Amino acid sequence: MKINQQTEEKPCEHFDSFVVKKSFLGFQKHVCVLCKAESNDSSVPLGTGYRITYWVIGLLFVFAFLAELPKIIQAATLGPSIFIYAIVEQWVFILFIVGAVFALKKDAAIRKRNQFSGS
Repeated sequence: MKINQQTEEKPCEHFDSFVVKKSFLGFQKHVCVLCKAESNDSSVPLGTGYRITYWVIGLLFVFAFLAELPKIIQAATLGPSIFIYAIVEQWVFILFIVGAVFALKKDAAIRKRNQFSGS
């Protein structure tokens, strides 16, 4: 899908050689076919499928983390080094929760900005 509109933000001077791709989190970015320059388009929110997926992943990992919470609390009573080890042991849960929250927060900011600019 090529973009022929010169009004959108482009990272280089090749206005007619851009394709729209998805970033790692699912947001749109423009990539120049000729020089491979990238531009994140921060005016397009996530699709409904991505948004639902992030909510489901975030909630599942929060519940999985909460299931491990008694183990973490018990480790806190044993000493600080064991407590830190118990927290580090849960890094996958924390990583996915932070990623989902980051994507949903960025999407909410884009949708809010588009809502006010469209009014």
